[in-house]
Amino acid sequence: MMRKLWGEVEVVCASSRMGLEEYADSIGDARMVIDMIVGALQPVLVFPGWGLAIEQDVSDVIVAAYERLRAEGFTSRLMLEAAERG
Repeated sequence: MMRKLWGEVEVVCASSRMGLEEYADSIGDARMVIDMIVGALQPVLVFPGWGLAIEQDVSDVIVAAYERLRAEGFTSRLMLEAAERG
């Protein structure tokens, strides 16, 4: 969204350097971490079609994993699913 709205601004996202397992352990809830990852990916996939963000390359492997995790119930951090379908 930042690149769509303010293309001239350099945006930097930062976080602590740790692996997924270490991060999940630090949160104390691996399921919530997976829900958060699925929820964070949804806008990357959906917002460009709504005109809210630029298109980004997302590999077919990532999209397939996203769909599989959604189907397995990792949906607590998703936007309304009806909105995604149009």
